[in-house]
Amino acid sequence: MEILREINITKDKKLAIWLNIISLPTFFLFSYLFYLLGLKIQHPTIENVIYTIHLGKLFLFVLAILAVVIIHELIHAFFFKLFKPKSKVKFGINWKLGAAYATCPKVTYDRWQMIVISLAPFIIWSLTLTILFDMNLLSFPAYVGIASLHATGCIGDFYYVYLLGIKYARKKILAEDTAVGLIIYSKN
Repeated sequence: MEILREINITKDKKLAIWLNIISLPTFFLFSYLFYLLGLKIQHPTIENVIYTIHLGKLFLFVLAILAVVIIHELIHAFFFKLFKPKSKVKFGINWKLGAAYATCPKVTYDRWQMIVISLAPFIIWSLTLTILFDMNLLSFPAYVGIASLHATGCIGDFYYVYLLGIKYARKKILAEDTAVGLIIYSKN
């Protein structure tokens, strides 16, 4: 196998800056989309959309975001193991990036497996949060805020999907997830 591309977000400052820059419009886009979806589901009153944030609610919001991040990585881990049951998943926090991760070092996945692994947390969390909101277990602002922040946090996963599904779409490839990025190999 020949390495086609090795992504190391901690060393590639240009990529790290680009991903951070693209995160801002991504946040606004997803805020708008989840806002519209929320309006379709519940038709909230203005009192439900805009309300005072108390310290206790802010604390719960931060705890919810932390739970979402942890479960996001557990979802990646589940799919790593689903596709390669004998693989060993490692968890950690990359303090330079300010990001938690689940990775399966030295294990390669085919294109579609890695795309599923990359997109699974976004899809599962978006559906879960929407269902919780529909069941009145999340307020309108909490739903839009948590769902939008999570979707924005998926920017790296979306970038991997772009590379695997679009940029290298015409090549036979395998991919290896690492603690700092992704390695794309040509499949001979």
